[in-house]
Parts: sequence; structure tokens; C-alpha cells
Amino acid sequence: MVTAHVYWNLDAFQETSKVFNHSLHIASSKYIQGNNYLIPTGKLPSVQGTALDFRKERTIGSQWNGTIGYGGCSDCYGYDTPYIFDAPNAKTPNLSLYSANSGIRMDVTTDQPVVQIYTGNWLALPRKKIHGGPDLQYESFSAVAIEPEGYVDAINNPAWGIDQIYHPGRNFKWATTYKFSVEK
Repeated sequence: MVTAHVYWNLDAFQETSKVFNHSLHIASSKYIQGNNYLIPTGKLPSVQGTALDFRKERTIGSQWNGTIGYGGCSDCYGYDTPYIFDAPNAKTPNLSLYSANSGIRMDVTTDQPVVQIYTGNWLALPRKKIHGGPDLQYESFSAVAIEPEGYVDAINNPAWGIDQIYHPGRNFKWATTYKFSVEK
């Protein structure tokens, strides 16, 4: 399985170092449930009525207290969740991220069926020099990783009916586009 592990903070280093006020929309009604170690359980529950529901754009922090247990441990907050797109399509946005602080919007289109959302729960490391480091640190929750990918652990969940074995004659195709605009 191939993914891109890119972290985003659209505030452009203005006002806040956390992404709680970023608005997120994900065209997804289901997610791949993981246990306390993020190992998929084989269940694909609905996001409806949970803190994982981003079908209508809302801020990442708006249901933060409801994320306990979803981020990879029973007493942790945050998102580290693979969402299953309702209709993966490389021509229309599957996901949008927006910062009201900067006005920057990022629309993501992908042909991949899943996107992993990770809110940098354990992100605490020195910044790159271009970002003011190494004396400054990235803080936990200061960026969100948006990772288009295939079904996590599908090879161990044959009930899903997904073949992730590629070989000569069966090429792997992966297309993701990030489109930026400013709304102010």
C-alpha cells in the first residue's frame, strides 16, 4: 500500500500553532475501526453521531472531547483515523481543509478509496530551519496529516474483498491533486 505522509497547517504561522480551528470536510460515511494500537478490527462503522463525522465542514477542534479513544490509545485525544470515501473520484474534491486565520483553502481530489487523518497527536520535534528552527519546536496538534491511501490492512481482512497484491501485468495507479485558493 502506498500513501503520502504530508502534514498541513494552513495558518501560515499566524495566530495559532494548533490546527483546532481549521475546518475540515471529508466525503466519508464510514471509517476503518482500529483497536487501542490502531490495528484494524475488520469493522467499518458509520461516522454518524460520532466525533469522526466531517461530512459537513466543521472545525477539527469542535468535537475534540469526543475523540478520546479514537487516537490510538484508550485515554488519548485526537484523530488518527482511516476514512473510507463515499465515492473516490480524482475529478471532484473528496476532502477540504480551510483556515479562517489565513483564508487558505486546500481541496484534495484523489482516486484512492481511503484517507488517513492524523492530527499530530505525538508531533513534538524541532522545526526545520526554514520554519524558524531548530530552536523552535513543532507542538503536538500543530499540523494535520492528510494521507490518501488504499484500505489499511485489507490483506488481513479478506471479507472486504479488496485485492492489494500487485505484480507484473497489474500496475498500480495513484493520483492525488492538492488545489489551493484564498477566501477572504
